[in-house]
Amino acid sequence: MADTAVGRADEGRVGDYAAPELRDAREKLSEARELSRTAQTNKDSTAAKHANWLAEESRADADLGVAKAQLARSQEINFELQRDIDRLQPAAAPLSVPSHPETSNPVPADAASVEAPKS
Repeated sequence: MADTAVGRADEGRVGDYAAPELRDAREKLSEARELSRTAQTNKDSTAAKHANWLAEESRADADLGVAKAQLARSQEINFELQRDIDRLQPAAAPLSVPSHPETSNPVPADAASVEAPKS
């Protein structure tokens, strides 16, 4: 499971955005593998539990890296889209909305066609 998570992170180029998390995941996975071999050789259940714990931490670090990379990519895309929107918006002054003479509230566009209620 941790192997899969680290592999998925590698495929997703997580290292471009979340190198520390991916590095931690790889280190913990490597340590978990070593400890697991030692646990099997020595029939050490405590070492086996620790190896499983490290493998789970490795998976969590890889998943965190993937999430951070997705966030960074999304932020880049949002920035690019906003830049394009700003560039494409007309440079003209904002549209002015007529105000009702007695108040500073804008008059709705269809206000002229609305009749006053009859009492």
